[in-house]
Amino acid sequence: MAVISGLRHSSFLNTSAAEEINGGPEEKERMKQNTPGGEAFDPAAPPPFRIADIRAAIPAHCWVKDPWRSFSYVVQDVAAVVGLIAAAVYFDSWAFWPVYWVAQGTLFWAIFVLGHDCGHGSFSDNPVLNNVVGHFLHSSILVPYHGWRISHKTHHQNHGHVENDESWVPLPEKLYKKLDYPPNS
Repeated sequence: MAVISGLRHSSFLNTSAAEEINGGPEEKERMKQNTPGGEAFDPAAPPPFRIADIRAAIPAHCWVKDPWRSFSYVVQDVAAVVGLIAAAVYFDSWAFWPVYWVAQGTLFWAIFVLGHDCGHGSFSDNPVLNNVVGHFLHSSILVPYHGWRISHKTHHQNHGHVENDESWVPLPEKLYKKLDYPPNS
């Protein structure tokens, strides 16, 4: 990978393309005209608030981890999954299957989110309980929990960092517009 002006790109990107991506005075003027109040928006500038300000705005009871409540969501979601399986077996109709697929996919997403909460440690204060429950929940939907948990932690430690975020690397607008997609359009 080559680093050009702080952006990570594959080696296919040549210097002239990098200069186009970074933009010149015209690009900065265009950005200035497209923001409220006409001031230039700098996406690299820190926001006008701190994380502590956001945390202070959240009521204290929202920070309390209640494993009984967390397990109630697991029971609710697993019961819904089992209920859908029972309905699919009972109806066993070609007309019902597409509805089943969408509904079951949504419920599997709910199970993924519960495992996601375990990975963040918000299911309970007990890290062993978080890992055991997260492992079983993600295993039930064929997602490798511990590998996901480790890479997801790395993602959050580098969230929005163009060079270090493993999960998402944004394309600059000029490069995006140069992509041949859809083909032959």
